[in-house]
Amino acid sequence: MAGIKHSKVITKTNNPDYDVSTDNWNAEHVIDDASIPVSKLSDHNKTVHDSLGIDHTSLTNKGTNTHTEIDSHISSTSNPHNVTKTQVELGNVTNEAQIAKSVGTTKGDIVVFTGDSTPTRLGVGANDQVLTADSSQATGIKWATPAGGAESENVVIATQDTANATTTLANATGLAFDVLANSEYLIEGFIVWDTSATTVGIKLSATAPASPTLMTGHFITDAANGTPDSSSFNANDVTVTTSASPFTTGCLAALHCILKTGANAGTFQIRFAAETTGTVTVKAGSVLRYRKVA
Repeated sequence: MAGIKHSKVITKTNNPDYDVSTDNWNAEHVIDDASIPVSKLSDHNKTVHDSLGIDHTSLTNKGTNTHTEIDSHISSTSNPHNVTKTQVELGNVTNEAQIAKSVGTTKGDIVVFTGDSTPTRLGVGANDQVLTADSSQATGIKWATPAGGAESENVVIATQDTANATTTLANATGLAFDVLANSEYLIEGFIVWDTSATTVGIKLSATAPASPTLMTGHFITDAANGTPDSSSFNANDVTVTTSASPFTTGCLAALHCILKTGANAGTFQIRFAAETTGTVTVKAGSVLRYRKVA
């Protein structure tokens, strides 16, 4: 083994015979195997072994595993301890494959099954269609337009006031809804309006997609408080009019309409104007209620 130098500093205080000027430290104060064998060292064993480059293969009581075996165990990702899912509290979890997100490709798609463990995509249907059971379909269901008698009611509500200071018809903001081609709708409206004077009535009308098979309606309100005033229409933008208004604020009119569209889909829209010089305002809170019946 190579020599090990003393860690204790020798001075005249602890060694009065030591002459710093003449002594050869490197030659005379080196401990080697002959003076203190490695086997006799205790606290300094590790330092000595490390300085000598001794590795674990030369040590005793180190077990039976080689460095290669230990390194292989540490780097293993194949569960070398054979840990089970029960040991990590996953005993009740079954190994089930997930449905791939790529099954869906379009907004509104849904996942359905054509058989046992066989998922597939069903694309979204058209507006107002509903899912219907159909055993002739591979998926067992389909999108379909509801038949008469199974219609659902829909409601749209005006969320802002719309004023019109002319006698030219304008759209009542928010009082509209989309309609399908070749379909029939039952429509009711509850129109609330204010007027600049009781002598100023309201014009009311509606538009629908071009060339409807049927467009007919009836409008009723009061020309004066307690004096009913009503009119009817049978086409787009045919105007119904009251000659006056019962109040300057909070007037109410009821509208009833049947719309049967032809080949064109589009929008049903309530329109209005002042009946004479003045201002009429259709109020927020006015309501359209409709059902698709065929």
